[in-house]
Amino acid sequence: MKEKRAGDKSVKRLLGYLAPWKTRYGAGLLVTALDPYMKSLLVGLFIGGMLEFAQTGSFAGVMKEAAKWLLLMAAWLLAAAMGQYAFESVGRRAAAELKKDLYQSMIRAPYRVISGQHTGDLLSRLDSDVQSCQELWGRLSGDMVRTVLSVVLGFATVWSIHWLIAVVLCGVGVFMMVFNSFMTRINRKRYEEEAAQQGETISYMSDLLAGSQLVRIYGEDTGLMNRFEDSCRRLFRVFMRSLNVRACYYGFNQVNAGLTLAGSLGLGMFLYHQGILSLAALPLLIQMGTMVVSPIAELGWIWDGWNEMVPRIRRVTELLDQEKEDMGRGEGSDVSFGQGAAIRAEHMSFFYEEGSPALSHVDLEIPMGSTYGIVGHSGSGKSTLLRLLMGMEDYQGSLQIGGREVRDMPLAGLRGQIAYVPQECPLFDGSILENIRLGRPSASKEEALAAARAADVEEFVSGMEQGYDTLVGENGVKLSGGQRQRIAIARAMLKDAPILLLDEVTAALDGAAEQRIQGSLSRLMQGRTTLIVAHRLSNVVDADRILVLDGGRVVQQGTHSQLLETDGLYARLYRLQMGAPG
Repeated sequence: MKEKRAGDKSVKRLLGYLAPWKTRYGAGLLVTALDPYMKSLLVGLFIGGMLEFAQTGSFAGVMKEAAKWLLLMAAWLLAAAMGQYAFESVGRRAAAELKKDLYQSMIRAPYRVISGQHTGDLLSRLDSDVQSCQELWGRLSGDMVRTVLSVVLGFATVWSIHWLIAVVLCGVGVFMMVFNSFMTRINRKRYEEEAAQQGETISYMSDLLAGSQLVRIYGEDTGLMNRFEDSCRRLFRVFMRSLNVRACYYGFNQVNAGLTLAGSLGLGMFLYHQGILSLAALPLLIQMGTMVVSPIAELGWIWDGWNEMVPRIRRVTELLDQEKEDMGRGEGSDVSFGQGAAIRAEHMSFFYEEGSPALSHVDLEIPMGSTYGIVGHSGSGKSTLLRLLMGMEDYQGSLQIGGREVRDMPLAGLRGQIAYVPQECPLFDGSILENIRLGRPSASKEEALAAARAADVEEFVSGMEQGYDTLVGENGVKLSGGQRQRIAIARAMLKDAPILLLDEVTAALDGAAEQRIQGSLSRLMQGRTTLIVAHRLSNVVDADRILVLDGGRVVQQGTHSQLLETDGLYARLYRLQMGAPG
């Protein structure tokens, strides 16, 4: 019962996306739903009228009557086309708005929330599950309203022909609805399993595509490939179990509908021979009998589609309702640190949900415009510190930038003052120039090119046939690691933010590539408060000060020479990297 209420709430939430165009949608839905009934009614009346005129009227009268019905049919077909256009266009508009909101929900989710979800499952919700929502607004809603209207109006028309035939159709219809309700209840749980299993299968597919090189190297017998194949088999088994049930009641409904229609027609013929019905009523009886029986047979199929859709719709609303960052926190939206900002932390701690501290009672003070290196073992809290400075996580204690508490700053304003260059800086499938301009979309082309030259992007772009219009491919696959990093540095230069965070910028580069971008990094750091997270200690030897983290605590700090004189963690790491005896 709880799941049913959750499903109803999700459906109601999705129907709210139609509100801006509700009049247009409602009119289109009504016309679309009435279309089968109106066509059957006009055809039935037309044939009946022709039969009557054929017996008693002249040829001129027949042609006049035919012209009248043809004009009526043409007018209705035009109205139906306009209604279908209005109906479907609103569904497309609503789907576009839904996708926009889902993207905002994902991009505004806290780091810990979005990082705990698989990209493949998110893509499944954005694609196939949103398609189910569009089916709800379009085909399914249209089928439901059309079926109800067809049954009600068709039954009323048959009743006007003769009450006995209407009673027979009503009895058969009630029996078919009870049977369909029982059969679709069996499949409800299976559809939930199918939606979840599809998300898992797409997640495995995403992993395989991302790691396609490893799959090629290690062969198709890798564990990941086996898990993907097992997931496909489980998805197929779940689908087949639900398909078997659908096939049973769909076949039963079709046979039952055919027998009922034949029986109704036989009863109508009997009443005609008894002189109770007119000849003109028989074509209308056939059309309206079909309008009653066929939709009742389809009700089970529609209800089954509804049950299949609800779990997918619930997955969409779960994504819409997930926790979001408070973008409007703090007072005002103006955050400006000028040409740099001091960073200060007092007794700052950060805990993961499991309770283990990533940072514990950190005290630090970074003067404005200085360069600080942050080093330590993997998992010591280096990257976590950068995320806290960018407002991606909450913390205990105090963390201030420019004298303002980070947790009290508007997030958009805070992040507008920070340039961030990670180890694997993502590039988007566009041109080199487009990727650079992501740093500041409002920048002119000349400003973007100036940043590119300052980051030494010009050095490799000049040898490309299309220059800055060269497409980089998905995640920059057409470029080398050093080229991708120089584009990322140019992006940060274009942003021209007073605070610069560099997270393992050269960790994935060889010595030659690292040397090529060092000049770009030096120019980027000038006049900015800079934090450099590095495994390679050679990247921080010239820093104004170096912080050494271990187990989430600052265990040492000082200049490179000062830390070497102290036989602590930094000196041991340095000797290890330099190959000196410990």
